[in-house]
Amino acid sequence: MTSFCPIDSYPTMFMAYSLEDLLAKKIVALYNRMEGKDIYDVFHALNMAFERDKFLKALELTIKFYHIEGNFWNELINRLNQAKKNARHIGNSTNHFIPKTLRPNWEELINSLRFRIEELSTSDHGVFNLALTVLSIALVVATLGFPNSLPREVVTLKNLEEHRSVMDP
Repeated sequence: MTSFCPIDSYPTMFMAYSLEDLLAKKIVALYNRMEGKDIYDVFHALNMAFERDKFLKALELTIKFYHIEGNFWNELINRLNQAKKNARHIGNSTNHFIPKTLRPNWEELINSLRFRIEELSTSDHGVFNLALTVLSIALVVATLGFPNSLPREVVTLKNLEEHRSVMDP
């Protein structure tokens, strides 16, 4: 049995944005609108695998295109903090688009998104993350007892030098 299709098929090419470009555009939409659909989409998109450098370049171009001035990351974080205060309203205006089993706790979702955005930012928060990393390493070293080992080595070296100076006339 053969099937008949009355529509001829033609080769078709579609242009599509990369995930990094889509994410950059969606984060700018979040910055401008701060609506539940943007919060939800950005939260889930940030959990996908993407190239950070490619995303940051796309975001930089998108910010320039929309003439966004000032510290984009800090302002976005401030807007997310404000949105967290309105989490119930955001949920009420968005939940009807999301199947019941997938509806989030909006306050937790916004808070998690804020932390993820802080990780992505390259300005002040990047320095903050570096400081936390250095502090964490220092705490591990302190926990292992190394803080006392350096002074011991200095004293041992000093005693060795004193001993050598006494031994050598």
